[in-house]
Amino acid sequence: MPRAIAAILDSGVCWFFARLVLTFVFWGAGIGHLVDFQASVAELRALKLEPAPLMNALLIVTLLVGSLMILLDRWLWLGCGILSGFLVVAIVLAHHFWTMAEPERTMHFRVATEHFSLIGGFMPLAVADRWRRAQRDRLRAVGARIARDRRARMGDRRAGTAAGAADDADAGRR
Repeated sequence: MPRAIAAILDSGVCWFFARLVLTFVFWGAGIGHLVDFQASVAELRALKLEPAPLMNALLIVTLLVGSLMILLDRWLWLGCGILSGFLVVAIVLAHHFWTMAEPERTMHFRVATEHFSLIGGFMPLAVADRWRRAQRDRLRAVGARIARDRRARMGDRRAGTAAGAADDADAGRR
């Protein structure tokens, strides 16, 4: 891989942008459900999800909290799990193509496959986050070891100087 591409992929900006793009559909939907709360409640009622206002509030919280966990890189693995779980539930409750007749079957099948693809995107995101954290922890450990060794060497030099000065003082007393 060319160094320029590797540098871009290793950058914090690229890491954030990847998370932003992957979660766009979720935080966008969460904001949309929040802004047009009543239309979202009507949509949930049409799916026979009652109490629809409470379900809509839970939907908004799920979408926004899951997205924020990923965007803020805090408990990213859990945010991936929350949003993946939401997608599975959405397939079962709203896009159950296996129970539908054409042409709805094909439309909902396509939506379900898109949902599975997003789940597939969350999986390597969680893996990449784990690798990034493990690499960061290894680098911190190496840095701490270097600092500790440096302090030990400085302490040895100081101790050697102090011991030498004590030996000189003892020799002067004789």
